[in-house]
Amino acid sequence: MPTVPEQVTVTVHQELDGRDENAVPTTPIAVARAGLSQLCERTMGSPDVLVALLDGVVHFAHSGLRNATLIDGGNARARDTNSYSARHGTFVAGLLGGVRDERTFGICPRSPLLVVPIFTEVGSPAVSPGQCADAVYTAISAGAQVINISAAYAAPSVNESRELQHVLDLAARRSVLVVVAAGNQAMVGSSALVRHHAVIPVVAVGNDGTAPVGSTVSASVGRRGLAAPGVGITGLESDGSTCEWSGTSVATPFVTGTIALLLSLFPRASPAAVRQALRAPLVGTGGVRGRASIIPPVLNAESSYASLAASEG
Repeated sequence: MPTVPEQVTVTVHQELDGRDENAVPTTPIAVARAGLSQLCERTMGSPDVLVALLDGVVHFAHSGLRNATLIDGGNARARDTNSYSARHGTFVAGLLGGVRDERTFGICPRSPLLVVPIFTEVGSPAVSPGQCADAVYTAISAGAQVINISAAYAAPSVNESRELQHVLDLAARRSVLVVVAAGNQAMVGSSALVRHHAVIPVVAVGNDGTAPVGSTVSASVGRRGLAAPGVGITGLESDGSTCEWSGTSVATPFVTGTIALLLSLFPRASPAAVRQALRAPLVGTGGVRGRASIIPPVLNAESSYASLAASEG
């Protein structure tokens, strides 16, 4: 059953998405709050770490992506830059591979970005689990080491759930880390995508970093997920300007980007080691109790780096 991407309802779209050329640039601030500042100084990513973006189409010619290595994973180039697909895909691509300047901040701009659209410019921005499974398989086959997915699903068919399960199993066997937006339904719930053991679900936190803002939470999210900045994030608008978005879709690239940077610095690190490093901030801070909660811990990239440096040498 096709369903809209997790960030798309009329009320959420109107509330959380806005073009504002005078907006205060919040992304560098969010980078600091995620503990990414020093990690981003150490590396800008590596050409050897392929990141797959499963999202909308992308404005490949956007000036903010001029230094990015963008790979077309299949009809990924935006034709209508005003479409929702192009706006959302370009924004998320900018958070990963965009230029670093006074208004926006690409977390891992030297890591190539494989763009595999899962919702198109034509018709409703809808995607089924079966379509997502096909896109994940495309990313795995292309050699992606980390996959960023900004969509969630409700009530998929049994066959589609099975197909998605199988391809996520393949990702785990191929040592591919899959990072997924948990959803913006402001409820307790889950999906076949978020429940899978290979997936790292992400919720959005506000400026105080203490609680998810309108995010979907569940036992799976609390046990394996992370929280990251996701309110009023400044990024690339597909028409060439900048804008602000909020939600779990914009929080997810902070985790994906952190993983790409860690793999760039520690290329021999296993997915298990990276997962453990991402959970490192929990050590000595009530982490065991936290993992029994539906609320995940907040990303601290610098602590993750320190943990991986200690274990990997």
